[in-house]
Amino acid sequence: MADKKIMAAVVRDYLITCPVLNGAAKVGVNFLGDRPTEYTVDTTPVSPVVKMYADGASLRQYVFIFASKEYYSPDVLENLDLIGFYEQLADWFDAQTKANTLPDLGEGKSAVSLETLTSGYLFDAAEDNARYQIQARLKYYQEF
Repeated sequence: MADKKIMAAVVRDYLITCPVLNGAAKVGVNFLGDRPTEYTVDTTPVSPVVKMYADGASLRQYVFIFASKEYYSPDVLENLDLIGFYEQLADWFDAQTKANTLPDLGEGKSAVSLETLTSGYLFDAAEDNARYQIQARLKYYQEF
């Protein structure tokens, strides 16, 4: 039987290794706490199959949102730092794809690319806390 890995867990574990996160321990899955600074990997509902091949194999995708809870204020420099964080994260995704240092998806699956679908943006703000996020996609090949 193939080694079955949960995609959200694979992406979470992989993102924890990202130097932009500076070893952050608080990376949840489908949950973001109320206190800065925390992170989450949220699953996005999309069709997993991008392309089917004649032999039964397929090109697939796992689309997710990586979000953070951050302190929020009218301070321009703080807000630019947050947007810069997400730009660095997107650059890291690109570098990992180019270097082919993508997550291990288990038997029968191989990662093809990790790419951003949106730039980092302010999603929601309330008083002194805000949610910033970026949407991304892990594309992978799955054997039949």
